[in-house]
Amino acid sequence: MLSISIHANNISKKYGNRIIFSSINFDASPSHPCAICGPNGSGKSTLLEILGGIRRPSSGSVRYTQNGENIENNYERFFGFVSPRLRFYDELTALETIQFVSGGADIMGKSVHLLEQFGLNQYRNLQIGHFSTGMLQRLKIITALILNPPVLLLDEPTSNLDETGKNTFFTLMQKIIPHKTIVIATNDPDEAALCSRRIVLGA
Repeated sequence: MLSISIHANNISKKYGNRIIFSSINFDASPSHPCAICGPNGSGKSTLLEILGGIRRPSSGSVRYTQNGENIENNYERFFGFVSPRLRFYDELTALETIQFVSGGADIMGKSVHLLEQFGLNQYRNLQIGHFSTGMLQRLKIITALILNPPVLLLDEPTSNLDETGKNTFFTLMQKIIPHKTIVIATNDPDEAALCSRRIVLGA
């Protein structure tokens, strides 16, 4: 298993004259997950997307290391991402969506395992345009995990999940926290409690 760490160095973001956040510094590494907390509009999702290279900071930098050595290019390949902004193709089935995200990798056995774990295996051949919001959230988590990435960037990962879905997620997180670098953007106290480090925006 690769050991990837994230280092946020003096990160700031502004839109026009509006400063969203400034001077954010923290590290996240295996066994040391980090929660990004704060009120709505404080920039939690924006900061998470900066960590994932989806957005650029106004100033500062994000550094990624593998076993202490800087990773200069293509670091996105190490990430699994869950976000309310993530969209799938409604015409694809759940299994086709997982296969699409995996880029043709041989993941059938793991796909079935995760679909069973999250209670979706019986719906694996159903077009996801017919999924409920909770079923879609479970599928987002599955697609983030399917390639066993060393880094998970999770934006409100248990939103829209029922108690069974939440219990499945939290049980799984407890197993993988020692082995993965995890950053969670959240206002949910149970999600934040998974993390040993906490960044509070808008304080």
